[in-house]
Amino acid sequence: YREEGKRRLMIAIGCTGGMHRSVFVTEKLGQYLKRKHARVSIEHRDLHRNPVEHDANDIMEGKV
Repeated sequence: YREEGKRRLMIAIGCTGGMHRSVFVTEKLGQYLKRKHARVSIEHRDLHRNPVEHDANDIMEGKV
């Protein structure tokens, strides 16, 4: 990529909801790329759209 003179690479990762798998994969990939390359920027576009107001215990106890 660099040999072709390109300076920027954008990678988009998505999943239904954008709050679990895509966030995890993005963070892990970002960590890996930061170890290999100088500059990495991560943006979680949809993370703020669906705030979680309860946890698994609430669901199991029928509170939600």
